[in-house]
This record gives sequence, C-alpha cells and structure tokens, in this order.
Amino acid sequence: MTMRIACFLSVLVAIVMALASHPVRAEFQQRYYVGLSGGVSLLSPDTGDSGYVLDEDQGTGFKVLAGWDITERWSVEGHYAELGDATVIEGDGLVLNPPTGDVSYSTLGLVGLYHFYNLNGGKAIVERSGLDVFLRAGVGSLDTGSETLLIEQLEDFHLMVGLGVEYGWSRNLGLRLDIDYFDEDAQFVSLGAIWRFGSRDTGTTNRRATTPPAAETSAPATAASGSNGASPSAASSQSIPPTAAPSVSRGRDSDRDGVPDNRDACPSTVPGFSVDSRGCPLFEGPLDGVAFVSGSAELTPTARRRLDRLADSLVRSPTISVAIMAHTDNQGSAQVNLQLSRQRALTVARYLASRGVRGERLKPEAYGESKPIASNATEAGRQQNRRIELRTLR
Repeated sequence: MTMRIACFLSVLVAIVMALASHPVRAEFQQRYYVGLSGGVSLLSPDTGDSGYVLDEDQGTGFKVLAGWDITERWSVEGHYAELGDATVIEGDGLVLNPPTGDVSYSTLGLVGLYHFYNLNGGKAIVERSGLDVFLRAGVGSLDTGSETLLIEQLEDFHLMVGLGVEYGWSRNLGLRLDIDYFDEDAQFVSLGAIWRFGSRDTGTTNRRATTPPAAETSAPATAASGSNGASPSAASSQSIPPTAAPSVSRGRDSDRDGVPDNRDACPSTVPGFSVDSRGCPLFEGPLDGVAFVSGSAELTPTARRRLDRLADSLVRSPTISVAIMAHTDNQGSAQVNLQLSRQRALTVARYLASRGVRGERLKPEAYGESKPIASNATEAGRQQNRRIELRTLR
C-alpha cells in the first residue's frame, strides 16, 4: 500500500507541474471540487483454465472524487471507486468447490481532464458553466478480491481513459456523467453531483466602472452639463440605472430620467442611460460591461444584455449616429491587436444592427493598443484599456 501511495503522489506532482505551466487567462479562477456518483459497471474477470465461466458481468457501484481546476481547460482529480461484483459459476460438466463465487472490483486513480467543448462557448469553459464535455486520462490501481474464490491479481497498475459530460447547474453545483475504461475487464458508467468551492464569477475583460459611489447615485445630467458636454464620469454612469432624483421643475417624469415630461424631448428613455438637458440619452464614453471572450471578438452574455439596452435607446433616438471605437491592451503584436479591435468594433455594430439600429447610423472604428487610458504594466490597467467607447456623430 505504501508503494501504491508513493507512485500516485509522484504521478500527481508530475501532472500538476505540467498543467500549472500552461498559460492561464487573466479572468480564470482556480477552484477545488468534490464529487459523488453511482453507476453500473461491466466486469469480466479472466477465468482462464480455472473451470469457472462468467455468469453475471454487470455490477453496481459508486465513485468519490476530489479535483482541482488548474487552467481554463485543464483539471486534475483523484478518485476511489467500488465497481461491484462479477459472478462466476462452474463450467458445464464440472464439479467445483465452491460451485460459484463473486469477484469484487475497486479502483484508485489519478487523472487529468481536458475540457474541449462547451455548448455556450469559450467563456463558459472558463466558468465551468453550461454543458461541458471533457476527456479523461491517467493511471490507476485496480484491486480484485473474493471471499470464496482464490484470486490471482495479474496487474496492479493500468492506464485509464474516459469521457465525461458536466452540466453547471448553479453557481457551484454541477451534474456529471462519466464513462470510464479502467482496464479491459472493468468499465464503469456513473452519474452524480460535483460541488466546486469558491465563486464562479470571473469578472469582465473590459474596464470596470471607476466612478465613486457618490457619483454613481447622483442625478442624471441636467441643463448645467449641456447637450454636448458629457464628462467621463457621466459617460461611465451609463450602465448604472438612474436613481429617483428631484426634477429641476415640478411635473410628471414618466421615464424617471430627471427631466419632467413638459421639457423632455425623449420621453421614453431606456432606464440606465444618462441624459442631456433635453432628456435625450448621451452616447459618449466607454461602455461598461461590454466585454469579449479573451483573444476573440465573441461577446459575453453580459455584453449582449448591455448592448440590448443600448440598441433600445438608439432606436428611440433615430436622429443620432454614433462611432463605435474599439481598443485593446498591448499584449501581443500591434498588428494583431489592431485587427482584433477592428473585429470587435464590427461585432458590436452588427449586433446593434440586428437589434433594429440602422447600419448607416453606426461607424466602427479600430484603434488597437494605440490609445491606452491606463498603464499596461498591471492587469487592472490592461482591463481598462480593453474597452468599447461611443462618440456621438450629430
């Protein structure tokens, strides 16, 4: 047993060192997990010339496991499983003592998991959410025994492979189906639950709002700010629903934007946008919450929801055209970053057009890494530099 544990620990160290050297996305969060499952096994012990033949090759068992998500696609886990029993009986024309017996199977193993597909895309793989498919490979020790039969253990260690499907049911809970091939005489199909420790919130790859709390809850811009004089703090507050604020003058305020209906040129403003003195939305500055899957032009679910609100507001302001300016950090070559920003600007424009905004009102512009607003020396600064900005074209 001591030798088995030493071998497993050696393999575990090797797997962890190999996977830990894999580059990790900045938004990925390492997490530990445990699991418990039950299932059906297919067992076929080698009876050789013993005189016994296999009578029942299906058993029922369980598996417990513990794992570690090391990178966005790689995990490592250890497991222990009781696979159940196979039944053998004496062959035709033979008289054996005992005439029948059960052969029990258990296994202890270490495997690496590669998460290669998720129904919801790359962001969901990072979060381990949605329907996730992975491959398993590693080493194990298969132990067989019987209370009535004399069993010869041919091999202790073996290579094992498997395929799994996991569905991220909630923030930490998942449902997993595993198909494991432990050895040529032992396979196991199991269904169970996975529980991950820690938050699945990986944040956003775009700039977070830096407006102080007091500014976030302040009233939307009024006549004092002017229709073309939006400040950066006013622009960044677009993603924060306006709070109920006293109007400049008395009267009904149907859309609760701080401008009474008798002076509101845009009386149906979408909640969440700052307005000018006429009550019309401001389309200036960074769009907080509009982020992409790292290294691609694929919008995150949060970004799509944010752009849905922007599209509604643009549809209700049909005389306004906007420039969509895409920026990146300085990771990678300048040419690649310029091309990436061009793809992201086009993605945003196409998404807004698909939500009813006329294409001629949208002007995509790409700047790559040429216009940083923070230092690229830190991850916080790079997050600020990866951004989508709007500029009103009146």
